[in-house]
Amino acid sequence: MHNNHIADTDILQDSFVILDIETTGVNCKEDNIIEISAIRYDNFKETSVFSTLVNPQTPLPDVITRLTGIMPIELEAAPVWEHIQDDFLHFIGNFPLVGHNICGFDIRFIEKAIGFKITAPIIDTLDLARRAFPNLPNHRLAYLNSALGIGSQNSHRALDDVRTTFALLKKCLHELSHEGSVLINSCICEDQLKQDRPSSKKYKDSVDIKSIKPTCADANAASPLWGKNIVFTGTLSMPREEAMQIAVNAGAILKTSVSRKTNYLVIGAQDNNIVGEDGLSSKEERAQELNQSGNANIKMITEEEFLALVAQQDQSESLEQESCFASDIGEDGVYDILKTSLLETVQKNNVLPEKLMLKTGKAYASVFYDTQMAFRICCRVNHHYFGVSNIYSDLVPSTLTQHITKDGRSDGFTNFVFDTSHNGILQFADFLSAVLDSAIDSLPKEFDCCSYYEQCSDAKRCINPNSRIATGCGYRRIMKKGRIFYGKNRNVD
Repeated sequence: MHNNHIADTDILQDSFVILDIETTGVNCKEDNIIEISAIRYDNFKETSVFSTLVNPQTPLPDVITRLTGIMPIELEAAPVWEHIQDDFLHFIGNFPLVGHNICGFDIRFIEKAIGFKITAPIIDTLDLARRAFPNLPNHRLAYLNSALGIGSQNSHRALDDVRTTFALLKKCLHELSHEGSVLINSCICEDQLKQDRPSSKKYKDSVDIKSIKPTCADANAASPLWGKNIVFTGTLSMPREEAMQIAVNAGAILKTSVSRKTNYLVIGAQDNNIVGEDGLSSKEERAQELNQSGNANIKMITEEEFLALVAQQDQSESLEQESCFASDIGEDGVYDILKTSLLETVQKNNVLPEKLMLKTGKAYASVFYDTQMAFRICCRVNHHYFGVSNIYSDLVPSTLTQHITKDGRSDGFTNFVFDTSHNGILQFADFLSAVLDSAIDSLPKEFDCCSYYEQCSDAKRCINPNSRIATGCGYRRIMKKGRIFYGKNRNVD
């Protein structure tokens, strides 16, 4: 997202504008601005202010009202973006723009609203704060405000956050001045510099991904990339090593090749002279093949979509904190959130979806497939955890070990505490789906196959034209696991 560009503070000596926005959500493609504030500073003194609510012309989510205090009735009376755009653009002129996580969040919403790219330098205090205060556990504006004691207590309102950002900017510059000279490292948005960089025709996977370690401590488990396997292909607007670093800082796991365990494939520009007329790299072709076969669910995304996911790390955590334990969600509600992932696992196993069920007891509920229990769900006062049999302990990813709790301890089970927010539950989806997959595989191996079994064995797939019978075929499920009992491909005695 940003380049390791170094610029001295002359860029801020005369005049600059600090801005901040509030929005209906964190997806710049689907959500809209509801408040925008900007302050012009001349020689580091506040000289003029622009601030207004904006009618998004879409419903305002309750969580945003709780977070910002902005009420839907206020937005109904506010001007729409088209009515304030000219005034806003006149106010910011071509002055350098400053904001906290502005490169990953604010500027993307603003450029979508105005319909063109901002050409003025854009400076991100998130990068400055990470350099000035590398030992802080995270660098969200609200946390820095509290930890450094620099600004207003009324966070998540645009104008207050602008003034807090100004206080943070001064604090960072003061801290960095102890290095002998004040330099702004990694502060100018990559979009402002990419035209100066020569593009390469093809990126070779020469980066040792094991050498790329997190450079910040503020990644959080609510990030959509947390614990996800990610692969890059094609030429990005930034060096791929930099994109990899961004992914790792957001909690992702780097991989060099596409497999059924891949969660995200980030696709850059492809050279048809290299990849062929279809414009697809070998990684894209492999991802499509795995998805179409039902062996994977790989999300193929653009660089912009990747950066939007990264931006959610800093924006979504505040939303999550508002709703973390505020909900009285029950076991059935948790199951509903997980159900899509669980049904995908059932489908991959070629077994009957109606045999997946939630059985509710007095202390907890249990997810079963047929007669085999996969895991428990407990939602009681001060107790929210998933219980997983210790026979599945080898499936536990390192990213979830920190959630192990003694709550509801029982012999033979490991319990994982979760918060009751949507993302708090979804971060367990891949793990619990893997547990369900193993539970299905542990069922008694009944063949219940039809007369096609020899032809199926030779074809290494089910050839029964009756989809209803085929879906419930135990031998089809066994073949899916690579075990073939008959014919020329027999590999099991």
